Amino acid sequence: MGQGQSFPQGEPASSDWFLATDVPLTPSQREALKPVRVRIPPVDIDSAVIELGISEDGKPEVPSGDSFHLAGWYQETSLPREAGPTVIAGHMDSRSGPSVFYRLREALPGDQVILTLENGEEVVFVVDAIEQVDKAGFPGDRVFGFSSQAELRLVTCGGSFRSDAGSYSDNLIVFAKRVF
Repeated sequence: MGQGQSFPQGEPASSDWFLATDVPLTPSQREALKPVRVRIPPVDIDSAVIELGISEDGKPEVPSGDSFHLAGWYQETSLPREAGPTVIAGHMDSRSGPSVFYRLREALPGDQVILTLENGEEVVFVVDAIEQVDKAGFPGDRVFGFSSQAELRLVTCGGSFRSDAGSYSDNLIVFAKRVF
């Protein structure tokens, strides 16, 4: 995402889903399973993950301030071991240069994405699709909507920079499925 840009609004997924075993989690269990790091070795992405929410005006938050160059997990979306999408967003660049997801556009189907959880466990996803979409046509239900499998969505800006709007024309979305 570009400097000062908001993430397109979509239907956030419920955080009340259960693991594939259908065992409800206690709040402390949920805390232990939240993502705290994202790594994509083939494109040299390695970042701490902060928690993001939904702003008062209903738009998903983006990393800002001291956390601008970090990836952010939407805590309203699934945990990495739950059925449904885990959605993580990050900026592509800033006025001072590349940011956390600058090289996300180089990811390829088959690349591994590794999420480290608060409890130290690593959950591995494999990229199966990459799409660049006009921000006006952002597929909110495909990014945030329910899935019966544990899946991952990584979102940043893409396309051309529009100086008149101070933002990029598109979003880049990486879709991945959990493998272990």
